[in-house]
Amino acid sequence: TRQTMNKSDICLIESTNYLNFKSENTVCCLEHNACVMNPHVLWDSDSLEYKMWFSSGDMYEPDEIYYATSISG
Repeated sequence: TRQTMNKSDICLIESTNYLNFKSENTVCCLEHNACVMNPHVLWDSDSLEYKMWFSSGDMYEPDEIYYATSISG
């Protein structure tokens, strides 16, 4: 996750060697000024898609759980 004073989002950062990373690409951002955190991603081989769960809410007290899917990761 990437957080600033006004916003937070979930980013994808790629590496082939765990030392050098490509630039951040936002993959999830809520429209309201809520904080997003604790992403958990699984590959579902039955549906051939990625499934992600993450929490959201106030900056220090997330009180909602969200679910998202993607075929491209």
